[in-house]
Parts: sequence; C-alpha cells; structure tokens
Amino acid sequence: LFVHFFSGHRRTGDLQHSIEGHEVVGCQQIFCISVDLCLAKTHSDLTDEETKQFWIGKMRGGQVLGIGGGPSCETWSAARYEPGDPPPVRSFDTPWGCSGLTKQQWKQVITGTKLVQFLIELLVIAAQIGLCGFFEHPQFPVWLMRKRPASVWTLDAMRALIRLECFQACSFDQCIYGLEATKPTTLLLLRLSTFRDLTLTRGNRGRCPHPAKHKPLHGIQQDGTFATARAKIYPMAMNRALATAVSRFLTERHITNVCNTLPVDLQELEIGR
Repeated sequence: LFVHFFSGHRRTGDLQHSIEGHEVVGCQQIFCISVDLCLAKTHSDLTDEETKQFWIGKMRGGQVLGIGGGPSCETWSAARYEPGDPPPVRSFDTPWGCSGLTKQQWKQVITGTKLVQFLIELLVIAAQIGLCGFFEHPQFPVWLMRKRPASVWTLDAMRALIRLECFQACSFDQCIYGLEATKPTTLLLLRLSTFRDLTLTRGNRGRCPHPAKHKPLHGIQQDGTFATARAKIYPMAMNRALATAVSRFLTERHITNVCNTLPVDLQELEIGR
C-alpha cells in the first residue's frame, strides 16, 4: 500500500490511478490510498494526533510500502510577495509565524505548520523502517532572497533529512511534465531516486525549455480564485514518473504481496476505485 496524503479530489491520471495501473514484476497488486479531507473524514484529518498515530501504526505494522504528498503551501507561498495577493504570514527568521498576525491568519499558520510536521514525522519513521516516500513543496524562491522569505526547505528538520544517504532533493520546473506554468518545485525523495533520474532527462535537465514565457501564478483569476489554484494538481506525466519510481523501489527490494485485498479499516477510504 502506498499512501498519498493531501491528494485532493480523485481524477483520471492522478497518483493513485498511476500507481495502481503500473505493472510491477513480482508483485500481483499495488494498492494506493488517496487521503484528503475532501474525500473522506475517517483517518483523513492530518492535524489530528489520533489520525497520525493510525497511519504510523499501519507503517510499523508492515502494511505500507511508502508515503508521500505535498502539504498545503498556502502560508508558505512566494505569491504572497506579489501585489494583490495576501501578505506574508511567515518569514525566513520566523518560519512558524510572523508577529502581529490576526486570529484568522494565526489559525491558518497553525494548520499549515501541523500539516508540514505531520509528513516530516512520517518520513522520518519511513526512513527508519526502510520504506519509500516523497515530500513536495515549492522550490525556495531565490528571486526573493533579499526579502528573506519563508520556505520549508530552510527548516532544520529538512536540512537534517537531506543530509541522510537515503534521501535526495530534486528541483525542477513542473512545465516539463506538462503544467501550463513554470512552477519551480522541489521533491525530497526517500529511496525514490528513479524519479530524479527521469526528471533530469526532461527539458533542460529538469528546467523549463520553453521559449515563450508562462503565465505567472499570482493574482486572482476571472472566476475569483487565486491563480495558484490551477497548479495544485500534479501533471499526469509527473504522476507516472512517481509511479515508475515506486515500482522500481518494489522491484529492487523483491517485495511481494501477502494479501490481495485492503485491510477492512482502509476499505472505506477506497474512493473512486
């Protein structure tokens, strides 16, 4: 079972679809669960301690081969430095929240912090027990360096993980996978180096090769939503590359199935199968 946290709504070509449709030598069936509050309430509130312990139990119990996801970047976004967008609520020096925030802003910061910490903690456990995984978030905005922006990639915990041999960092532009925006992105990869290998074969070693400029991801669109909303969904080709990396992880470790059905307590999370 691979668990995709913060998955958003199910759709054709999403990560669950790509993983479950991928052929793996020596493994009859790979299950993937998409976990998000918009899909189901059970075991899906990732700010809840009981939910966190439930998934840790599944990992330690040998039912999970990998985990991954991209926690909300709403309070970390570089778009907050653009005119017309909400103001920054974090900074390089105060990554857990700036001073003088309103009650609503502070609530958003706390929620965003819990989601990031949830996935970091699970990746630490995954590293310890030999699983695979990934953490996706916007690349550090080097073009804003003088404004000292906040970024998960400057956190002490992330710096510590990247130094471990089982982790790799992969930075690229999502337009190489078909997104209609550049969207510089970084993935922290846990035993999924195949994704990095595939990514570096695209574009200019993972960077935008397109001569025409992409429409920037800031401001408000005609329908009233923020422009960043159109880039929240991973491109189909990116999901296929992640699925290939998970498949390679399984093949190299000769992991085989002992069960052809999901555990009963996870069957209620089977959305859109």
